[in-house]
Amino acid sequence: MYDAAAWHDYFMMVGGGAAALTGLVFVAMSLHLDQIALNAAHRHRARTVLTGLTAVFIRCALVLMAKQSGQAVALELIVVLIAVEFVLYRSIRQALAATDASDPALLWRTIGSFSCLAYCSDGPDPSIPGASQKPRSDRSSRPDPHRAEPPRG
Repeated sequence: MYDAAAWHDYFMMVGGGAAALTGLVFVAMSLHLDQIALNAAHRHRARTVLTGLTAVFIRCALVLMAKQSGQAVALELIVVLIAVEFVLYRSIRQALAATDASDPALLWRTIGSFSCLAYCSDGPDPSIPGASQKPRSDRSSRPDPHRAEPPRG
């Protein structure tokens, strides 16, 4: 069963990091806009990086929205994944069409990014020991063996 509270800290950390990196990439792209605009591979790379980081931030925000069922969260994540895949597919098509000679490295990088995105969006791999377990957010309810008990009385 999906336990939103168990994942809260994880998604706060990842979402905050993705939001910060998205801002930094946006500033870097703004500073080098002329080089990005002139090169199809740079435009593709800029679109994919910005889209990927923004998608991570959006997915974390959707998961953190209160009072949702597991099915609602799953549907939202799938919709974001489909939108990202669409943007990446269009980007690679535009990058390949804009280059004079087809660049096999660009194609293989894109295939690799699609594969990683699909694999990472699929969730934990049950064949990896401990991957299907929920995160340990219940640490406060367990006694800490290294912590001294307060005096009773």
